[in-house]
Amino acid sequence: GSLRAALAARSPRLVIFDVGGVIDLKGEDLEIRSPHLTVAGETAPAPGITIIRGGIRVHSHDVELTHLRIRPGDERPNPDGIWMPDGISVEGPAGHHVRVGHCSLTWAVDENLSATGPETGPTSHDILFHDNLIAEGLRASTHPKGRHSMGVLIHDHVSRVVLARNLFVHNDGRNPRIKQGASGLVINNVIHNPGAGAIVVGSSQSARHPGTAAEPANVVAIGNVLTPGPDSPATLALVKGSGHLHLDGNLHLRGDGARGRIEVGSFVRMSDAGITAPGFLRLSAKATHEYVLRRAGAQPWQRDAIDQRIVDSVATRSGRIIDSQEQVGGYPVIASSQRSLEVPPRGRREWLASLVPEKYRQTVQP
Repeated sequence: GSLRAALAARSPRLVIFDVGGVIDLKGEDLEIRSPHLTVAGETAPAPGITIIRGGIRVHSHDVELTHLRIRPGDERPNPDGIWMPDGISVEGPAGHHVRVGHCSLTWAVDENLSATGPETGPTSHDILFHDNLIAEGLRASTHPKGRHSMGVLIHDHVSRVVLARNLFVHNDGRNPRIKQGASGLVINNVIHNPGAGAIVVGSSQSARHPGTAAEPANVVAIGNVLTPGPDSPATLALVKGSGHLHLDGNLHLRGDGARGRIEVGSFVRMSDAGITAPGFLRLSAKATHEYVLRRAGAQPWQRDAIDQRIVDSVATRSGRIIDSQEQVGGYPVIASSQRSLEVPPRGRREWLASLVPEKYRQTVQP
């Protein structure tokens, strides 16, 4: 009956929750290695599902994760061991046709969200990250490299990735980072108070293979909104790096109301014809800001105090990059709840949609 057992099962499965509250992983990540899995956090009664002290690693295909709050934090199980968890990571060539939507991902030590795999050879592909709240990656924490605090990493050669309508808040970098040879569509995201960089594309060379030529990343960035904050450098641009790039309808709005730089670096212009996201309506930058702040994250119709604080910090242009969850109140302590659910024998997609208040439902089917 545990979430860990449900994810480890080998048959096609729909995971629902008739309980709400906190699941403490105690330092042991959840693993998904069998395909055809839907984890429907929207079925949980208030306060929803919050996972702490660990994350979820996806090594399989046809996987959907929705309406989960994942907050790993810096409390490692072994004080002398390495502790660098992601919130959710899609890993390796088996990780494809994965959707992560309406999740709240905070306090990771490595990345809050990532798609990764071998630098050479087959790797993860065909991935959709949408309507997520991606925030407060921990900076001076337990990462062996030192200062970190990262939003989303799309690793070398990961292909056909869509990042749509996500809210990036108080991450020092990778908002997102799309590395060499990768391809993706970055559409209608809101980025607030990034540190070292907002959208970062490509690399000058392979970090682990010095002297080798970098393969260009291919990125389409449409209708994204950047609002700098107290941790953002004066030289900040919406997009920086190198590779093949198409830009359209993006907005960088500084605190003084002036328009900031959209790009800096060395890019080859390309059309957007090769990378599309069927089913997603394109929003204007103004509409994007309103839409994303209202709908991003897990169960936005009943946000927990952590998500609400982060969303409010965007509206008020406040908040900072943090080093530990203890700076913002620590791990949540939430009373559990329970309700009965009857799952219909058919029409389950429609049933799941009916559990979400109408104004928060998907306006289009991804």
